[in-house]
Amino acid sequence: MINSRLQALREQLTKKNLQAILVTKKQDIFYLSSFSGDDTFLFITLHDAYLTTDFRYVEQAEREAPLYQLIRKENNLWDKLNDIIQKQKISRIGVQECDISFDDYKKYTSNLTNVTLLSADNILQLLRIKKTSQELDNIRVAVEIADNAFSHILNYIKVGMTEKEISLELEYFMRKHKASGVSFETIVASGVRSSMPHGVASDKIISYGDTITLDYGAIYNNYCSDMTRTIFIGDPNEEILKIYDIVKLAQTEAIKKAQPGTNICDIDKTARDVISNYGYGNYFGHALGHGVGLDVHELPSVSTKSTEVLEAGMVITIEPGIYLPNVGGVRIEDMLAITPHSNVILPTSSKDIIIL
Repeated sequence: MINSRLQALREQLTKKNLQAILVTKKQDIFYLSSFSGDDTFLFITLHDAYLTTDFRYVEQAEREAPLYQLIRKENNLWDKLNDIIQKQKISRIGVQECDISFDDYKKYTSNLTNVTLLSADNILQLLRIKKTSQELDNIRVAVEIADNAFSHILNYIKVGMTEKEISLELEYFMRKHKASGVSFETIVASGVRSSMPHGVASDKIISYGDTITLDYGAIYNNYCSDMTRTIFIGDPNEEILKIYDIVKLAQTEAIKKAQPGTNICDIDKTARDVISNYGYGNYFGHALGHGVGLDVHELPSVSTKSTEVLEAGMVITIEPGIYLPNVGGVRIEDMLAITPHSNVILPTSSKDIIIL
């Protein structure tokens, strides 16, 4: 698998007239090498692949990345890289500028001689955009962990506890049940705070009548999940119940539209049109979704600006929302695996109105 990924990368490098690439982002390093340690970067040429590391990770790198030649950072790292560059007559090296800090850029340009660092665009995100069956298996487990956490938290939430308590319980449950971590900072937004799309958990106390938005995910074998459910406690606001049905309808129609061969921007438009037709278009201000894999947010972007076509193997979210300032908000999010002929909704948690 790593061999085929390296071959695909080299084909793209050749198309971009690049002779090598520096890979610095942890998720890309794992994708191309299976190495899961820290403090490293990959240097991949058209002929060879090198992994730089230090004493702490040598044994791990030898075990996890056997296709790579190891270069110890403490042993004349730059001399060794420059020797490789000279012998292979490399002058054009790609970097993904969105993943490299200015400090690192200065470090590479000052230490690598007779080369030019050039943009590799989003070459690695595009390679990762379609998932293999093994990747999908890992994503399915991450989704299952989040699904089970939702069932658990419904029996845990009570009036009088804080959003942070709910967040911590969700994260504890997921870690206890195979998750190596959480995909992002857990969102628990209740009452009027539910109108904030990214209202991370606060010290606010859950009150009778609150709307509660839960947006969270698990990491399993380095792969992420991402789901959102909006629930109610006590006697919910009638307008919030109304917009719940609208959001659910918007999501249902978008999921129907999410078929292979569809322009991704049209999927966003489908959900947005439903919400706009009910008069709430100004209260749905974010993209409909995004890709999920080693990163919780990756290509493809499911938005009005997307120029891509949905293809089998992609994994995306569909997450419409309506957010009314000083009233509350609703978002429902599912991950979809795109198949050759349709799609599969990965989470199984109910999207019916839940009142605790």
